[in-house]
Amino acid sequence: MRRLGSFHAPFLALFLSPFLATGILLCACPVAEAGFLVQAGPTWRFFSFDPKTDETTPNYEGYGFELATGYSIDRKLDLALLAQYTPGSLGAARFSKEDAGLSMFGGMLGATIWKQAYMGIYGGTGYYNGLRREGPDNIVKGVFTGPSVGLTIGGVLGQPKGAEESTVRLQVYTERAWVSGRQAADAEIEKRAISAFGVGVVWAYNAFNKQSWEGGVFGGFFD
Repeated sequence: MRRLGSFHAPFLALFLSPFLATGILLCACPVAEAGFLVQAGPTWRFFSFDPKTDETTPNYEGYGFELATGYSIDRKLDLALLAQYTPGSLGAARFSKEDAGLSMFGGMLGATIWKQAYMGIYGGTGYYNGLRREGPDNIVKGVFTGPSVGLTIGGVLGQPKGAEESTVRLQVYTERAWVSGRQAADAEIEKRAISAFGVGVVWAYNAFNKQSWEGGVFGGFFD
């Protein structure tokens, strides 16, 4: 039996490969300028378990948030740690009720294109927590965890007046998680998949300090 929450080495290696490649490229660049990055914002998400057979699965909606901190290279390429959380309710999203929670903790790699468009990939460990114990027969109870990946695209809405270090973006998210867990302490482990879609407004602050590494770490090899 596979241990719940086991280490997914192939998935982790695949996801971290862009970060490793970017780090090598940064070290090799004759001049590399970067700055500290923080971004946060509210989100709306819609998520649901994939049906196992012909069953219908409930849909959850909720208003959540995301928070990321890391580094931005030339204000074009972002590498950061990312946390997301959405408290979902059956049917329409409500601030006062949570039937199930969906969260993800991991990393992200994003790029700003032509100072207007934004695209990013992210992934890590996804968590589903079914809080509601009574209701439709098809609700999933208990805690489920597993690898999660996502893609986001969006556009830059503008900069707050007098804040050159900040930008505001509108982003669309699509996510997929492969999770496993038990609906009860004495139940068997189930393997399920979760799909999610969302929209959010992200405020990004980049303390672009124009630090540079003249010649790069590997600069001597390219002289």
